[in-house]
Amino acid sequence: MSLIISLVRYTREQVEATRVRIVTAASRRFRAHGNPGSAIATLMRDLHLTHGGFYRHFSSKDQLFEEALEAAVDEMGAHIAAAADTAPPSGALAAIVSAYLSEAHCEHPERGCPLAALGTDIARLPR
Repeated sequence: MSLIISLVRYTREQVEATRVRIVTAASRRFRAHGNPGSAIATLMRDLHLTHGGFYRHFSSKDQLFEEALEAAVDEMGAHIAAAADTAPPSGALAAIVSAYLSEAHCEHPERGCPLAALGTDIARLPR
């Protein structure tokens, strides 16, 4: 019986796409379960990636948390901007408040406000 080892080379685009998948999934997982409740092994398993592969993209869970938080802020900003953009100019603030306080927003913390979901976790992390 022979053992065939295949070394797969990934393009920069594939590596970046995988990194974005990890950050996006982590952003949602952190918002839903908090930083302590989000294990890297579980995240990577759910993405059908190896735990060891995580360290090809990030030096630590703290680095991932920082990037995931940034992605969450960007996502929330886009959500608020979309609400404002669809409202008449005089109703932009009301549209933002309505979008933020909507049932859909409240029922899906994984897609919600990162500060509301992660404020206490942020305070416990190193600067």
